[in-house]
Amino acid sequence: APGISFKVSFAHGAINAGDVLRRVTSKVAPAADLRAFTKGGPAHWAQDVVTEGVLGETDQAKQIDSLKSRIEGEQDAAQKQSLKDQLTELLAAPYVVDTVTVPAENPFGAWIRVGGIDFFKDGRIAFSTWSGDVWVGKFADDKLSKITWHRFATGIFHGLGLKIVNEQVYVLGRDQITLLQDLNNDGEADFYQNFNNDVQVTSNFHEFTFDLQTDSQGNFYFLKGGPVNPGGRGWGPLSDHHGSIFKVSPDGKKFEVHATGIRAPNGMCVGPNGEISNGDNQGTWVPVDYIHFSKPGDFIEVPDLSHRTPAPTAYGQHLCWVPYDIDNSNGTQIWVPANKGKWGPFEGRMLYLSYGKSSLFAVLQERVGETAQGGVVKFPLKFATGLMRARFSPIDGQLYVAGLKGWQTNGVKDGAIQRVRYTGKSVTMQESLHVSKKGITIGFTGALDKKTASDLQNWSISQYNYRWTSAYGSDEYKVSNPEEKGNDNVAIQSVKVAEDGKSVFLEVAGLVPVMQMRIKMNVKAVDGSRVPDDIGSTINVVPEKEGEDYRSFAK
Repeated sequence: APGISFKVSFAHGAINAGDVLRRVTSKVAPAADLRAFTKGGPAHWAQDVVTEGVLGETDQAKQIDSLKSRIEGEQDAAQKQSLKDQLTELLAAPYVVDTVTVPAENPFGAWIRVGGIDFFKDGRIAFSTWSGDVWVGKFADDKLSKITWHRFATGIFHGLGLKIVNEQVYVLGRDQITLLQDLNNDGEADFYQNFNNDVQVTSNFHEFTFDLQTDSQGNFYFLKGGPVNPGGRGWGPLSDHHGSIFKVSPDGKKFEVHATGIRAPNGMCVGPNGEISNGDNQGTWVPVDYIHFSKPGDFIEVPDLSHRTPAPTAYGQHLCWVPYDIDNSNGTQIWVPANKGKWGPFEGRMLYLSYGKSSLFAVLQERVGETAQGGVVKFPLKFATGLMRARFSPIDGQLYVAGLKGWQTNGVKDGAIQRVRYTGKSVTMQESLHVSKKGITIGFTGALDKKTASDLQNWSISQYNYRWTSAYGSDEYKVSNPEEKGNDNVAIQSVKVAEDGKSVFLEVAGLVPVMQMRIKMNVKAVDGSRVPDDIGSTINVVPEKEGEDYRSFAK
């Protein structure tokens, strides 16, 4: 049905001057027909930006040539062997990092610091930026030889999350979820629809809203940090929504708090079976980063942000704490989909991103009854920026990661998107971790070299706890003496390698629940390449028998 158009006129005069008012208003032109403004207007940004990506093999070839030259000239035997080991790893690398070159140089002066990414069904990629832009890119081929970018929208209040649903772009700002609608199919958003703006906003600089995910029913989820003071300690004035995970209905009409008590949670995930996870950043009431699975109504970590009276006196049980030297500032999590091995042997496994260390990790999980526990292990890959967001492409099945350089990151680029591509070569990495009263079993995706794996001297375990206080972070404290700083070495009685070389049992007596367990190893795969050497994990419970190796697939 057509809308109603009207004008409002004002006149000033004596209260009994009705005739004068009527004469004035009779001369007012009819109200304009505004229907044209509901159909989309001309494009604002006519100029595309074209970039060329860089394949990982290009950088890899340079490294290989450099290593070969260094090996040839090296006189020290030990150093020469070390260089040879590095060359072996490069030649056997099962994953490479390609660079999807973003339109950092553009005619609009837009600062490209990527805060969210997702894909359309046809393989086009969209990203949002911290500065408020949304861009859409089209790939000419899977070699990234030509990427055509077009500015789709701008003016978003810190675009740190983006999700494409039914081929429409939803972007998360600090103030609302905005549905961007291209009404005339010219490649630019015409209607910036307020999908939901129930989240409270204050003037605190640090109360970022992070990420944007959906569950199988179409509900949206996102995070909001606490109002951290400058310098990172304590809080500014608190609102009802600080430090929470939110759920928004598929139509945007219902907004609810899912869980509370998080400090600076730069990333979350909704798993294939509805598992809701989040990370967090070390600080007040957060000893180190962690990975947590939450249920509706949960309190997670920070009492000051619990929105409860009285405040909780214990934190929620996490899947694992993440040692500070492994990750000092978290990113998102993502589950590897069932895609016929396009991304190697990690289907159904969770991955974890680090913004602070610009790194990617495999998450090792077991379930003992209702208790989740596990750890993380780093992929031996290097990235250009602090990793915050991740999606798998519906076309090539590869993992695309993205992020930015703000503070507390070793990332170099202001913003970047990179592709972690499986080369098809053999992968030998940790994929599972189990604890029992008899010891620890570590599962691997490929066979180990039994000589190095069975050598007791190539393994070590240490343990320590943290203190959960209002201080910024925590030192490490011995399990054997909670008042003494440091960590305890754990004796390994024996090492047993499975016949197929794909698992190792470490016989350890007297294991107890502990906030942080580090398992370090110096072992090789059967092809001579080194295996990642450090697992950071948590023991919540020590069962008589090992728990379930947890993978998640959509049912």
